Amino acid sequence: MSAPATALPIADTRASGRWSLSARVLFRFAFVYLILYCWPYGGKVNLFAAIPGFLFGAANEYAFVALTQLMEAPWRALCPWVAVHVFHLHGAVTQYHPTGSGDTTLDNLLLFCIAVIAAFGAMVWSILDRRRPNYTTLYAWLRLLVRFTLAFTMLSYGFAKVYPLQIAPPTLPRLTETYGESSPMGILWTFMAASTAYTKFCGMAEVIAGLLLVFRRTTTIGALVAAAAMLNVATLNFCYDVPVKLYSVNLLAMALFLLIPDATAMMRFFFLHKPAKLEGVWLPRFERRWLRIAAATLQAVVIVSVLYNNVWGGYQRVNRYSTTYFEHAPIYGVWNIDSFTADGSHPAAVSEGAHWSQLAVQRMTALYVRDAAGERVGFQTTYDESKHTITLSSTQLKQKGDFSYSQPDAQHLILCGNLDGKPIVAAFHRFDPSRFLLTSRGFHWINEDPFNR
Repeated sequence: MSAPATALPIADTRASGRWSLSARVLFRFAFVYLILYCWPYGGKVNLFAAIPGFLFGAANEYAFVALTQLMEAPWRALCPWVAVHVFHLHGAVTQYHPTGSGDTTLDNLLLFCIAVIAAFGAMVWSILDRRRPNYTTLYAWLRLLVRFTLAFTMLSYGFAKVYPLQIAPPTLPRLTETYGESSPMGILWTFMAASTAYTKFCGMAEVIAGLLLVFRRTTTIGALVAAAAMLNVATLNFCYDVPVKLYSVNLLAMALFLLIPDATAMMRFFFLHKPAKLEGVWLPRFERRWLRIAAATLQAVVIVSVLYNNVWGGYQRVNRYSTTYFEHAPIYGVWNIDSFTADGSHPAAVSEGAHWSQLAVQRMTALYVRDAAGERVGFQTTYDESKHTITLSSTQLKQKGDFSYSQPDAQHLILCGNLDGKPIVAAFHRFDPSRFLLTSRGFHWINEDPFNR
């Protein structure tokens, strides 16, 4: 499918005509903005993903890769300064701190700074280079940068769902949580996590988009798949308050940016039902044979390296998390109260108003307590398995405690210790997790009646 050159003045790198003033100004702004946005930054996938063995790090402040930290240092100096001196903000929002959010105040200010710099850069560039008729070759290089950045991102997030790493199966604490207690993001994560097959399906859609984007001939279809996937992701992020709104919207914009050269041809084909031919925007062909061979070799190395980082790296992370993050606690399970003694009083039956009514324990690092009033609170945990002891601490309640635990049999648990100096003895019985319909219902091809509870 191919559009007439006059319909999209920047759609054909072979065209030597003069772009309109608006096209040149918009290109200058887009060039600066996209270069800065694709710049390596913690929590975002970038071209460093092409380095063998390189993982882009965890989230924002946890970016442990020294190269990424070096590249993001100017932004981490600029954004807090803008927060304090331009927007007159103060307190924790003006400093980088541990958070899993990509929509913090400083993240928004980063986008603001990029947009301001891009606008100023486009203005200065337009004055100094006002006589240049077009930027066909530079446009092709920019598309190459955006294409590979988007491809690497789709592959990274796609494989994180395929394994799965980004969205793990629902934990026992999550399964004991009521709908009313769940946050919108928690509901979305549970919905995705409840079906590993659906999570993998969504991941494969992103992987396919990434694979199509790395090859020139399949770029357009890859950008279409990426745009569809990212539109869905961005919509979910906005509707379920997932703090990755800025990133998902920019990734969607990058996919749409790649579709600009063929937009007229696709409109002509799909809406007018007229013949059309895709052309795209590509770098000029290298005249020297050795340059063509070198470029093809480099592309092959990059693709293999990125796939290695995601396929083998993902496999390694699954194994690592299975022995750390996914490791079950010694008292793993959902435990319902039998009796509860506090402050040295006599054992209180559940019906008489026990202080704790349920424990939900999954991982080594945390457990959740539900009291008789139905309130739910989390405690950080540290185990000494040799002594059968556990240390609890809650930042929410500002409480700390030390307990010993014992199990007369596999179905019963006894905790004995103190919480903020107050003695507590609690006895529990195990709740059978197979009774959770969300994880035990399974797939049914034939349903005589809807099973909607």
